[in-house]
Amino acid sequence: GTVGAGAALGLRQLQRRGYVEGTGAHWRLTALGASVASREAHNQALWDAYRQFGYALDLPLVHEEPTRDIHEVLPPRVVESLEQQLMKGSGAR
Repeated sequence: GTVGAGAALGLRQLQRRGYVEGTGAHWRLTALGASVASREAHNQALWDAYRQFGYALDLPLVHEEPTRDIHEVLPPRVVESLEQQLMKGSGAR
């Protein structure tokens, strides 16, 4: 069906980029794919922290672009504040 064709196309694109490997019904992330996924998830977590704590931390207002690396949008000191909020939330000290 259409969903299956879309998924197959997406997998081929990911395979060309080196993010996944496999064929048919058996696919897995490569080390590169896992690294990229981890970076993207962390970037999303930073944007979530920005939305949650930005006002309380008196962070600068910026146009949010969740697909863009937050380090390209916010100054290093601001990203560090968000990193600290993430560490507090995860229980890390």
